[in-house]
Amino acid sequence: MRKLATLLTAVVLVAPVRLPAQSAEGSWNAEFRSSRVHLNIRMDTGPGFSNYGRTFPIDDLSALQRNGRNVTFELRRPAGVLRFEGVGSESRASGMYEFTADPAFKRSLESMGFSRLSGEDLFKLAMHSVSVEDVRYLQRNVRDGLNSRELVRMLDHGADVEFVRGIYAAGFTSLSSEELTRTRDHGVDADFIQELRAQDIKLTLDEYVRAKDHGVSPKYIRAMRDLGFRNDFEQLVRAKDHGVGPEFIREMTQAGLPELTLSHYIQLHDHGVSADFAQSMIEMGYKDIDADDLRRLRDHGVSVGWARRANKDAGRQLSVDELIRRRSRGDY
Repeated sequence: MRKLATLLTAVVLVAPVRLPAQSAEGSWNAEFRSSRVHLNIRMDTGPGFSNYGRTFPIDDLSALQRNGRNVTFELRRPAGVLRFEGVGSESRASGMYEFTADPAFKRSLESMGFSRLSGEDLFKLAMHSVSVEDVRYLQRNVRDGLNSRELVRMLDHGADVEFVRGIYAAGFTSLSSEELTRTRDHGVDADFIQELRAQDIKLTLDEYVRAKDHGVSPKYIRAMRDLGFRNDFEQLVRAKDHGVGPEFIREMTQAGLPELTLSHYIQLHDHGVSADFAQSMIEMGYKDIDADDLRRLRDHGVSVGWARRANKDAGRQLSVDELIRRRSRGDY
């Protein structure tokens, strides 16, 4: 037993201490266009790859040098430096890069409580060009604070300082990292909120997310308002969900139907009443036909062709109720 204990002690003493890596590497490709560069960076994350595409002024690249087809440059960010080597032409190039974290940046974040930041984490902070002040702002303004994982996740999902400031300026404050990330994931930002408010659509943050998810965009609302529909939010969501938009309404009006309520248009669309069907029935002589009649005709399988045959065989124009009764009996 004593020998075993001695052996285990020796193993512990000589085992290397594994520190989080403060570097990362991978491949890149770039397109150079006059004063701007589009840079796509791929990083090996172990189980897979992460791709980061960024477009920024070419002046952001430091020490850009070309020697024949060889290209080298650096991208300096508060979290560290990315050094690129590759080959290519004046307009395109590709190669490998290495990221080295800034120790002072890492120490600053650790002093703020962001511990166990890996090289991959610091690489991501560099790709988002996050400064210590940016992190401090997020730490102060995100409800319940942030840990390292939540900070990186927010940034990876686009919920950066600019986004958070915009959401808070719109009146939605004291949000958690999960709420901010979810809002960003659903495509809701300060501009979307302000555009809907300009249409007098004032909602909770969850309702703005719902509006975005259901396609109730500022453009959709403006178009519906131009047609005279000043319905509330729930009615507009219902109309959009049922496929009723400005084009469908205009087509029905041009077919000869009088102005209808939004609920009527939803019923017509749900029951398969098209503008062609409505126009054909009106042209057949049913001048006073309404939305309910059209819906009932479609529900009972009365087509335009069938109605023409029924009227011809009867030697007169049958009423809507007569058409439905004959169709239900299986005539013709």
